[in-house]
Amino acid sequence: MSKKAQDPGWEHAYPPIEKDRTRVKCKYCQNEYNGGISRFKRHLAGIIGNVAPCAQVPEKVKEEMSKLIGVKRQMKEHKEEALKQLRGEVNITDMEDYSDYETGEILSKRSCVGSSKSTQKGLIDRFCIPTPKEALRRGKDVQPTINEKLKEKERERTIEYIARWFYEAGIPFNAASLESFSLMLEAIGQYGRGLKAPTPYELRVPLLKKEVEETKAFLKTHRDCWEANGCSIMTDTWTDKRGRNLMNLVVNCELGTSFLRSIESSSEVHDGPFIFKLVSSCIDEIGEENVVQVISDNASANMAAANLLRAERPNIFWSPRAAHCIDLMLEDIGKFRQVKNTITKARMVTVFLYGHTITLSMMRKFTQKKDLVRTGVTHFATAFLSLQSIMLKRNELRTMMRKNIVLFGTLSTQDLMTSLRLHYTRQATS
Repeated sequence: MSKKAQDPGWEHAYPPIEKDRTRVKCKYCQNEYNGGISRFKRHLAGIIGNVAPCAQVPEKVKEEMSKLIGVKRQMKEHKEEALKQLRGEVNITDMEDYSDYETGEILSKRSCVGSSKSTQKGLIDRFCIPTPKEALRRGKDVQPTINEKLKEKERERTIEYIARWFYEAGIPFNAASLESFSLMLEAIGQYGRGLKAPTPYELRVPLLKKEVEETKAFLKTHRDCWEANGCSIMTDTWTDKRGRNLMNLVVNCELGTSFLRSIESSSEVHDGPFIFKLVSSCIDEIGEENVVQVISDNASANMAAANLLRAERPNIFWSPRAAHCIDLMLEDIGKFRQVKNTITKARMVTVFLYGHTITLSMMRKFTQKKDLVRTGVTHFATAFLSLQSIMLKRNELRTMMRKNIVLFGTLSTQDLMTSLRLHYTRQATS
C-alpha cells in the first residue's frame, strides 16, 4: 500500500473510485473535489485559497488536519534545507590550484557554489547552447576551458561524486559506457547548478510513460522499414537458471534488431506445430508481405515447423542460423582422426594443469593470469577456442615446463591419471 493510501485524510472521505483516485468526496459536506488527498486535507482544515473550506467538518478534525498540514510543511522545509546543506558540501574547485592572475575570474564564476538556485539563462542562450547530442557529437565542451590541467582536477573531484552514487546504488560499471549516460551528464552541465533531482514518482509514472511513447515512436521507423524493404523473424529458445523454457522472437531489418515478444513455454511440447503456430502469429502481426524469411537453428522441431510454413506460406523462406551451422561444422571437423587426437591431447594438458592448485597458479603466473580453457557458447566451440588459446600461449607453457621441470617430476603419472579419470567421470554424469 502506498503512503498516499495510508494518509489519515482518507478517514474523512468516501473510498476513492479506482478509475479516478484524484476525485475525493467529503463525508461531511458530501461535495467532491479534484486534486487528490492533499487538496482535500486543505478543504477539511479550512485553508482558503486553494479549495473551498468545509462548513460541516467537526472542529476536532479541522484542528487535526491543520496540524497534519503544518507537519508536512515543516518536513518539506527541513528537506529543502537539508538538500541545500548537502549541495553546499559539493565543491569541485580548489582555489589553491589556480594562479593569482586567475583568482578574480574564478571567484566571480564560482561564487555561487552550493546555491540552490539554478543558473539563469537568457533568451539568446537557447539558440547558442547546443543540445546534449550535438555537444557529444562535437566532442568538446560548450564553454572554453580555463586551463586543461585545472579542469582535469575539477573532473577528478566531480567523478568521485558520480562513482559514489554508482557504488551506493549498485549500478553496474558498464552503465557508464551507455550513450544515454553521457547525454545525461551533458544535459546536467547545460542546466547549471541547483538541478532538482527527479522524484521516485516522476521516474515511475510520467517519465516512464514518456519514454515508452518515445520508444514506440522510434520503433515506428523500424516498422516503416519492414514495409519498405522487408524483414527477418529470428527465434531463439533457451533454458534459464530456474529451468524455464523461454523463446525470444525478434525482428531484424537494415535499421537493426527489435524485440517482438518473449514466451515461457515450459508446459508446452516444443514440436513443429507449436513453433509454427508462434512464428505464424508473428508473421500475421508484422504482415506476411513484409516478412522475407524466418531464421532459427537446425533442431528437428524447427525443421518440422519449416515444412509446415513452406506448405502454408510458400513465399517465405526458413533459413538456418549461421552460428548453429558453424557449430555443426566444428562438430564434424572434430570427428577427423588428427583433429580428434589433437583435441584429446589438449584436454589432457588442461585437465592436468587445472587439476592441481600448484600447477594452476604457476600456469596463470606465466600466462599473465590468462586461462587456457575458454568457454564458448557450445561444447564444440569451447574445444577449438581452447586449442587456439594453447597455441597462442605455447611459448609461455614451454618456459614454465623448462623452469619447473623438477616440480613436474614430483607429480606422478598416477596423479595425472586420477585427474583425467575424475574429469571424464564428471562428463559422463553431466
